[in-house]
Amino acid sequence: MPILCKNISNIEIDGKIFQRRADFEGIQALSISLNQANIVWKIYILNSQGELLNHPDILQGRIHVSKISNEFRVTTEGVTINEDYIRSITPQEEGELEIDYNYRIRSVYETMYANGLPEFDFYWGMLFSVPLPQVISQSIDIIDSLGGYDKGR
Repeated sequence: MPILCKNISNIEIDGKIFQRRADFEGIQALSISLNQANIVWKIYILNSQGELLNHPDILQGRIHVSKISNEFRVTTEGVTINEDYIRSITPQEEGELEIDYNYRIRSVYETMYANGLPEFDFYWGMLFSVPLPQVISQSIDIIDSLGGYDKGR
């Protein structure tokens, strides 16, 4: 059994909604000198009883790798600062032209990025001050909230 597994956002298959679970698999390619690591997760799709869904088109235990690096910046809560995140917290105002909205998004992004914390340093520091299961749980929530298990980074 993995050190931590947690239900994440649902997925639709053949018009039906199924629960997904992310299992922490491990830390891969940790490099303190390069300030980066890969966190490996396995993603499972569950039936209504919480058991693995048996479906011919589903690959259970799909590997998802999250790159953690100081080339990225995070908020004080550990949320990666990127355009998707900025758009999620900065809605387009009624009547605002798309070009003006995009300019505003870019401005907010640049400000938040400049004030953000280096991502690897943030998580590396957490490992020494917060219990590992809590760090992993927070990571799962952040990646899931941004749709990270649905796309690569």
